[in-house]
Amino acid sequence: MKMIKSLLTLIPLLITSIVVSSCNDKNNSITAPQVVSVQIISLRMGSQQLPELGKTFFSIDHRKGEIYNAIPLPYEADFDKVKFDIGTVDTNTRKVFVGNEERKPENDSVSLKGWQKGVSIEITNKDGNTSKTYKLTINRYAYNPLLFSWNKLGNDLLPEGNNLSDATLALGVNSVFMAYHNKTNCTLYQAPQQNPTQWQLVTTINEPIENFVTIGDQYLLALTAKNSLILYNTTTSKQHNIPFEGWASNQKAHRLMGGFILPGENLITACFVSNYEGSDAKEKMRYAIAKIDPTTATISSSTLGTACNEPFPYKKFATLTLEKQHYPLLVAIGGRTEVNSPTMPLWQTTTGLDWLMKHEGDDAAPFHTDFRPTLLYDTQLGRFYLFETATIAEGYILYYSNDGITWHKGDKAIMFDGKGENIGGQYEMLGYVSKDHQLYLLGGKTSNGTWLRSVWKGSPRIYEEQNH
Repeated sequence: MKMIKSLLTLIPLLITSIVVSSCNDKNNSITAPQVVSVQIISLRMGSQQLPELGKTFFSIDHRKGEIYNAIPLPYEADFDKVKFDIGTVDTNTRKVFVGNEERKPENDSVSLKGWQKGVSIEITNKDGNTSKTYKLTINRYAYNPLLFSWNKLGNDLLPEGNNLSDATLALGVNSVFMAYHNKTNCTLYQAPQQNPTQWQLVTTINEPIENFVTIGDQYLLALTAKNSLILYNTTTSKQHNIPFEGWASNQKAHRLMGGFILPGENLITACFVSNYEGSDAKEKMRYAIAKIDPTTATISSSTLGTACNEPFPYKKFATLTLEKQHYPLLVAIGGRTEVNSPTMPLWQTTTGLDWLMKHEGDDAAPFHTDFRPTLLYDTQLGRFYLFETATIAEGYILYYSNDGITWHKGDKAIMFDGKGENIGGQYEMLGYVSKDHQLYLLGGKTSNGTWLRSVWKGSPRIYEEQNH
């Protein structure tokens, strides 16, 4: 208790000491250090004519006196007036030159017209006895971002096919799978994505199928003409025939649209369009799914959904299984040949039962044709490429989209120039995008229906330039 009382007695003395010390400090003058620096710490630029400029990061090399943007601006990007935000000591003066001509600010902007001649920024301290000049380099891509470089890897690089009626392709994780169809059977092949010239026979299905889908690299799933499912395990090389009874009386599996495994599940969700075999069959097309246990090769459950919308692509379609935010997304595009719809939207589903249409009115939107389109997706860019044929004589028409909603018609001369040769025949070629924006186009049919065995590899020139 005596110690606590002693401390309480000392507290007022300590407070008095602190106050007195603070008063003494006020009488002492502190001289701010004089900083002399003519370095540019940061640079930001903005232009209403080129919004991308405001998002561009500029690197600064003080030793060389250079400022530059490592990621180029768009092809042929241009601007006249720019707002500068030059990070340096406040008391420094800043001057901007184009060539040898000083460009003074007007209404917070500086005219950089003719900036291609070279831009420099001069920083001078307030006493005028120290200065430093930086060379500003504004990089742009030298090539149109839609300009492709195409190289033919060879003419006879795909497997030979006898009496071939059709060919389909499905993309796995690291492999690409291809099926050769004829009237009596189907042969399945596999190749590495990075080298679609080294094909190996996977299996032969001794009955005709319409198409097949992949679930990763391990499972191949096909719907046969006899309304049964074929499940092939590439790891064990085992093929299973799964009887399929449908969802209701006379309700048959009409088309297999895709398949995936949902997070947290071990079952394959197989997505179908079902068909009621009655007098009003067109009105009874319905979405449907079946849950398949791959370990037992059995159907554990099935669900019949709502009626298909009229332009839904259950004929002459192309599908892809993508991954969005670690969740599978199945997309489909194509057309019902009996529906004369002017445009062809991209459909998507995460369940197989709820298909949503992604489309906005656009004169450049793809349109329905009697030929199966070729749909490719660049995962790194999030960009779709669509190759479709309206007439065999005209050959392919190209479209691209960055969201699957708004489509743009590509310039065939710069996107699809095979240096004098036709790429992929005239219609129904196969294709996919592998890593580093590499596009592969396989086969395709000539005007007389002959299946080609050529393989073409293409890449946007914009990325070739960036990698150099």
